[in-house]
Amino acid sequence: MKKKSDYVPAPTVEAAMEERYRAVLMVMSGQLTVKAAAKQLGLSRNRFQTLMHRGLAALVQELVPKAPGPVPVSESERALREENEQLRRQVQRLESRVETVDRMLGIASEMVRGQVRLTGRGPARERRSKTTIPTTDGEKEEPEVAVARALELRSLGMRAECAAALAGRSDSTLRRWTRRVRCGEAARQRPGPDSRAVLPAETVARLAELVRATNGLIGADALRHAVPGTTRRTCAAVKRDTLRHVERERLAATQRVVVTEPGVVRGFDQMHVHTNDGVRWLLFSADGAVQYRTSVAVAEHYDAVSVAAAVERDFGENGAPLVWRIDRARQHEHPLVLDVLERNQVLLLHGPPRHPQYYGQLERQNREHRAWLDALGPVDADDLEAHVQRMLAALNAAWPRRTLDWKTAAQKWNQRQHVAIDRDALRDEVRDRAAKLRRDNHITDDRAERFAIEAALTHRQLLRRSAGERC
Repeated sequence: MKKKSDYVPAPTVEAAMEERYRAVLMVMSGQLTVKAAAKQLGLSRNRFQTLMHRGLAALVQELVPKAPGPVPVSESERALREENEQLRRQVQRLESRVETVDRMLGIASEMVRGQVRLTGRGPARERRSKTTIPTTDGEKEEPEVAVARALELRSLGMRAECAAALAGRSDSTLRRWTRRVRCGEAARQRPGPDSRAVLPAETVARLAELVRATNGLIGADALRHAVPGTTRRTCAAVKRDTLRHVERERLAATQRVVVTEPGVVRGFDQMHVHTNDGVRWLLFSADGAVQYRTSVAVAEHYDAVSVAAAVERDFGENGAPLVWRIDRARQHEHPLVLDVLERNQVLLLHGPPRHPQYYGQLERQNREHRAWLDALGPVDADDLEAHVQRMLAALNAAWPRRTLDWKTAAQKWNQRQHVAIDRDALRDEVRDRAAKLRRDNHITDDRAERFAIEAALTHRQLLRRSAGERC
């Protein structure tokens, strides 16, 4: 990008000022004396000399070297500019919300007036049609129009259940109409045959085979076209039953890993939260044996410095575990974080790449965190710390869980026994096992490290494997 020139052309002197301009130049060059120039202009000597000195002062002021870069702004002016920008954004948000609410109320009022007229009493009451929706002008509103109004309400932020209620239909009906309209079909169609019809065993077996072959991806409509003589409802029922059996078979064949004692394995994960002041990051630490969140840190950036500070604080408040289980984010393997683990003699445990099921406990806990925070609505960044602390208190101490014999996670955590394990011996055993696995099975370093840690904990009865066990 070409730099803008700072060249200034020669000044243009007006005709009325040209005589004074030339007189000053002649005095500066020595061609005239001050007295002669003042006489030529009809001014007193003092007056002319004062005017000349003002011009020279301006000349000297422009010749003074100036610091490079933009003109510095004072702290008070910068603060006022930031406050003005923040207020401008806030006004824009409020204006957008007011506009959205006005549009939403306008659409909703028309739909509500139609519903009130529908449910009115007396001889003027209209009989409700199964194919149309009443409007305020006495005409019948087609389902396609109801779908268009509901979609507009949804685009303005209204929940699907509320939009369907204003349209006088259930959310499932409105959802079905919307799907058909988007596919270019009529919103309302004649109901199909009786869903209670019993299919032959061969047909059911064929449908189940297709569901298993596609891993449950095939839909009910596709099944209806693939196997003649079936309906969408019967195909959906067969698919539902087949997927239930598939899931039970998967659970029966699944090998579950159970941490037997609290304080042995501690997981770490992050979750982003949108606040009124931008995105903030919640850094959670949770025990691997019970659903106890040991700590949470609110960070402005998800980087190694924030992770190291959160882990250092968690270890100091709740004790250092034997194993720290994390995913493969780069922030987790920074030297700052590894130094915290080394000083506390904690082993680092990575899960398999692209396998979030390995961290299933933390993923399920994050769903609870997300649901709890979504119920609050938008929050300010300054208030987020207080909100998450209340959330931890509620989830840890106020929720009895079936998996904990109907005790809370805090009760189980407070009843924990100290795990007397020689950390140096554990580290040496893990190192020897990992070296043997790499040598005998030719596997990667992190995989060998993971298998060695699991074997060492299993040997000490701190880890248990079982098939199909619910935990």
